[in-house]
Amino acid sequence: VANAPEVLDRLLPQGSVAELWVFFPDPWHKKKHNKRRLIQDEFIARAARVLPEGGLWRLATDWSGYAEQMREVISAAPEFENLHAGERTGDQSPLTEVRLEDLDNLSLGKDVRPLPWEEAVDTIGGWAPRFAGRVTTDFEAKAVEAGRRIFDLTFVRTAQD
Repeated sequence: VANAPEVLDRLLPQGSVAELWVFFPDPWHKKKHNKRRLIQDEFIARAARVLPEGGLWRLATDWSGYAEQMREVISAAPEFENLHAGERTGDQSPLTEVRLEDLDNLSLGKDVRPLPWEEAVDTIGGWAPRFAGRVTTDFEAKAVEAGRRIFDLTFVRTAQD
């Protein structure tokens, strides 16, 4: 048994993976634990190594803060391009919906503090439609049952260095 970083480092040769799927990684949703999240610069470099040019990286999470972090850090990496950049913004964005209704806190049973439209609107977007090949995991089913929204992202590996 190995963790994802070990698999990418030790078991997969460079450029050997046509698609990399990371669905519902541990969100470490407490701010003090965010540093433990899988999707950070070090893992992005590992993903870039195993994906050839044109390879796809599909991700899904049910935590809006983690979704925003994933979108931000992977979009900033020159090795990747968001296949859905600019799509699903404004009222089409799941992030806007979460912010307007404060669904994260609602699902945790905490005090709900919805944001006004001006602060809630997601002007960046980039959310992918649900990948048809993605099976519903237990984590996803529990998230949906709790009222959380699912955030999908798809990135393509750009030209090799």
